[in-house]
Amino acid sequence: MSRALRRWGAVLIAAATTLSAVVALAPAPAGATPTGWVVRPLCATPRPGHLACHALRLVHGRVLAGETTVRAPLGGGGPLGGYSPSRLALAYGVHPNAKIGATQTVAIVDAFRNPTVLADLNHFDHHYGLPKETATSFRVLNQRGKAHPLPRPDEGWAGEIGLDVQAVRGLCHKCKILLIETDSDSDGSLAAGVNRAAKLGATEISNSYGGTEHDPHNTSRVVAAYDHPGIVITASTGDGGWYDWDAVNEGFLPDNTPEIPAAYDTVVGVGGTSLFVDSHGRREGERTWNGDGPANQDGGSSHSALGAAGSGCSTVYRARHFQHAVAGYSGLGCGAHRSSVDVAAVADPATGYSVYQTFPAGTGSWGVAGGTSLSSPLIAAMWALAGGSGGTRYPALSLYGHFASRTPHVHDVFAGGTGFCGGASIADCQQAGGVNPNVTEHGLVDCAFPATGTGVVANRYQCNARRGYDGVSGVGTPRSALLFEPMTPSVHVAWPAGAHRGVTKRFTVRAHDPFPGGRIVRYTWNWGDGHVTHTTSSRVTHRFHSAGRLLVQVKAVDNYGQSRIVGHRLTVNG
Repeated sequence: MSRALRRWGAVLIAAATTLSAVVALAPAPAGATPTGWVVRPLCATPRPGHLACHALRLVHGRVLAGETTVRAPLGGGGPLGGYSPSRLALAYGVHPNAKIGATQTVAIVDAFRNPTVLADLNHFDHHYGLPKETATSFRVLNQRGKAHPLPRPDEGWAGEIGLDVQAVRGLCHKCKILLIETDSDSDGSLAAGVNRAAKLGATEISNSYGGTEHDPHNTSRVVAAYDHPGIVITASTGDGGWYDWDAVNEGFLPDNTPEIPAAYDTVVGVGGTSLFVDSHGRREGERTWNGDGPANQDGGSSHSALGAAGSGCSTVYRARHFQHAVAGYSGLGCGAHRSSVDVAAVADPATGYSVYQTFPAGTGSWGVAGGTSLSSPLIAAMWALAGGSGGTRYPALSLYGHFASRTPHVHDVFAGGTGFCGGASIADCQQAGGVNPNVTEHGLVDCAFPATGTGVVANRYQCNARRGYDGVSGVGTPRSALLFEPMTPSVHVAWPAGAHRGVTKRFTVRAHDPFPGGRIVRYTWNWGDGHVTHTTSSRVTHRFHSAGRLLVQVKAVDNYGQSRIVGHRLTVNG
């Protein structure tokens, strides 16, 4: 049975007290009903042709037979100890009240219906001192863009919806939020929801769900729904680790693919971390989220898929040039194919987010939630605080520009891994006698080893963190919203002191492109005398036909469509 045909995400996740602390797992005896903290996935097993949400909820209550108790969250500023919006804003260096947020519409696409989403959001707002929602600040529509009828309620997706909405509102107080609730969790319905959000003017669209690339319903029409140039489309990379390998802990074979839609080359794939802050809310550290533990010591001993951030090389889609050309990409071993992770944010439920939810009855009102279902809307909200795509055709380009330019807006995540090894050394990860875990675990579980045979793979950073670019956090995590601001080429011209009408003058441009694999492909000169020159050369001559003080402008355009215009008032003597 494929991992895509069962419940996504973790069954249990151990909470941590510090960056290095590990909590021992203790399954409840069969038939026992003690109380304690457990982490439960919210969405049911999807059928073929359907996608599953990635929300995980940390709850306190009766422990069911076979479940594992975990330690309670340790004070993240929100109810029950999850992170509060202010703690996350401080950790990621963003300003939730930024005025530019009011110009943005963040769309959330989810399946089915949460009938108490508005009431719960208003309670969340009231708790944190935010204004009550209005008819324009928050809208709920179906996949046809109508307020009625809305889909039938679903308990699992209702929790996903609540998490997504409150994550966006928590970090972007002035954004408009558009919730699209689709008829079902089928590939087609969710794709229709994304198209509807784009048509209704969304500037960012968050998608906290996924499925295998091998899904036969993953048609070209579905893929096209996630291609809306100029709109930021974020997508969770999943909660099953590299290629959903941790399915083997529960006796299933992994899919051996990254998840869609994160694997599409038109979206921003968002991975997951465990985030640790000090008593003042400042970031102490961040590592790759992997609840299975180093060398699968926790997941293997409990025979449970404990959850880890998704990652992996696409088996279908090629990497965009700016990803393929980034320094360190060859170390992933993806060849020409896309890595599903572009950027990351907190996802570990043990360092999760406080969410208010009242549907279904008995949910417990406040809870703590996580999974890459949290990281996707957080990144969408942060992008809104930067003003959206800024006209960038595929906004992931901005992330790679900031990374390549070594701007201070990105935090490097270099600890841990999303595979079986989970950050353990190769020696510790190999089983007795140096056996390849991909062979003994009956499926691809770690990218450091070949599919068969022995030895170690050199290019193994699609599932292992390292300094610089890697496949588990992409460029890293945000230090500020400036990470999402668009970048453009730099253009410098040695302007002459003056010119004479009828006399040819030479001009030279020095331009630098900030993006991996970027280059200037054309220049357009507007001479201010009614003449325009198009050229691919950085050197050009012009004979002015008019005298006066003319505005001369040059526009440089790179191979990604990013451009910069510079101008100068030049005195042309008669």
